[in-house]
Amino acid sequence: MSTVAASARAETGSHDSHSDTTTATSIGVNNQTHYDIFVSLLPAGGPPTPLPNDSTSSQLLFVTQVDRIYQPRGTTTPPSAKSSSTLPRQILVESHRSRFTIPTDDDSFGIESVSKKMMCSSLNIPFPLENNIHWRSLPSSPSWTRVNTRAELASRIVKTAHGVMAGTKRRYGDIDEANKVEVKMVMNIAKKIRVGEAEYKQICRAQQEGQAMEDLEKFLIRCQDHHAAFSRGKSGFERMSVDELKRVAEEHVIRVSNGVVMSMSYRGSMIDSVAWRAWNEWGRLLVSRLGNALVEVEATSSSGGGECSICLAPKVNSVVRLPDCVHSFHRDCVLRWLVHHTPNCPLCRSSALPSLYRR
Repeated sequence: MSTVAASARAETGSHDSHSDTTTATSIGVNNQTHYDIFVSLLPAGGPPTPLPNDSTSSQLLFVTQVDRIYQPRGTTTPPSAKSSSTLPRQILVESHRSRFTIPTDDDSFGIESVSKKMMCSSLNIPFPLENNIHWRSLPSSPSWTRVNTRAELASRIVKTAHGVMAGTKRRYGDIDEANKVEVKMVMNIAKKIRVGEAEYKQICRAQQEGQAMEDLEKFLIRCQDHHAAFSRGKSGFERMSVDELKRVAEEHVIRVSNGVVMSMSYRGSMIDSVAWRAWNEWGRLLVSRLGNALVEVEATSSSGGGECSICLAPKVNSVVRLPDCVHSFHRDCVLRWLVHHTPNCPLCRSSALPSLYRR
């Protein structure tokens, strides 16, 4: 599989510089001074997980979800119904999960230790935990409580975790050297940034454009797949070019959305970008499919041995054969040939794709 991944990276080429502009647009909002951070912590539910006997201590596992959310900020004059009726209440622009474990029966389980772990790179929080923090420990605290400092936040986290461990001991017996468990907790950290209506509309539009580009990329990959399945002739399979994908994308945008989603001045460059992305991504899918379809053979077998007709080096190891015509080559050589030249056998020119695209 590593060879397939390497060939897939080679497939990307020099056109990865065509990046999606919506990410920079959605995150690059100028005014981010009005924000609040909401932190909640609760047990994951279910019994604790037993640990092996060679574990040094019981463990408290934090699974953390970090979100960055934009919300419209209230203005002195209420926005018109026409401009705000279709806008969502908030837009999630970044979200990721991370996890870290704290031993629960040594000196490391304390406020200072938890505070350091919360801010370390392994937790991967993309913003500082400072002012405007709101805390809720569910299900015991249904309402949010204002927290003044990060140390106070860490203290509340430690107190909640201690309570969960105490409840675990009462329910499942003593957690000692002979009974080590892992207790899982879920912590959600959300930074809600409040921006003006104009900026919020820009973020919503960027989100809409980004989703439209993702949908368009999936559509173009399906078109490339359809072409692979139905365009095989005597000369074998021919891959759709990027220019062909651009024409399909332009027609699709006009037909499906009447140009509304991408009807800005840089629509052409966006379609160029998504066409290149779809061309590269389908190439990666092709590499994966072909890599899985190739049959490993022994170099000393009747189908192996001799020289690879692509690189002319002896077929000593990493030898595979095509599923239909059974000609054998080095795996790396034949993958590069099939993807970058033509998906036909270098020797007999028969298509390597019929076994992948049966009608």
